[in-house]
Amino acid sequence: MSADRLRALPAEWEVRSKWRVNGAGAALLAALPSNPVLTFELAEELSASNAASTHAALDRLDRDGVTHEITGRQKNKVWVVSDMMDELDDLSKRIGDQVLADRSGT
Repeated sequence: MSADRLRALPAEWEVRSKWRVNGAGAALLAALPSNPVLTFELAEELSASNAASTHAALDRLDRDGVTHEITGRQKNKVWVVSDMMDELDDLSKRIGDQVLADRSGT
């Protein structure tokens, strides 16, 4: 279930956040499955764009609900891919529940 859900996420992001084919946002969107945690420096490298374009792309991904910034700081920010983190948290909970059930014999 989680593997299917994770595979489906990029298509959902594309619907939620439409980008020019060769822009910084499109490059970041394509890189998110392999890079669910981003610093500005990593985003700039992945997008192969200048600082202004990278900032704009990160802001828009955040606005579109694809990523969210988790530090609350003005500098040294970190963004995570919301849907991926939610799915991985859910998977971790399901695994933990199954381990407890196996230990209790139910």
